[in-house]
Amino acid sequence: MKSVHLDSSSISVEGAYKNCQGKSQEAEIESEDIESSMKTIKIVHGYSRDKRRDLKQFMLQTIVTGDEDVPLYLKIDDGNADDKSVFVARLKEFKKQWTFDGICVADSALYTAENLSAFV
Repeated sequence: MKSVHLDSSSISVEGAYKNCQGKSQEAEIESEDIESSMKTIKIVHGYSRDKRRDLKQFMLQTIVTGDEDVPLYLKIDDGNADDKSVFVARLKEFKKQWTFDGICVADSALYTAENLSAFV
């Protein structure tokens, strides 16, 4: 692979959602001892790319090959997860799982001064 492409999508949903303990997500208090990769995602209102601010959502981040769009990595995240704050973590997780020294293509959310300094 010469390149991979990282992007996120919001998935809008309707209805009320409960966490794995049966409590409403609004009443849930995050536990510090739960490993971040094992946490329950929060289906909440976030920035709606499809202009449906009335619906709750969750986020889906994917990394695909640049030549054939073959999916290599997928992560589901909270509905209000910000691309600028999660893209670096997703690339680091990807590089732990795959041997890859090519180019990573993403939208402008990856290319902030803080995010770029994480790779130096």
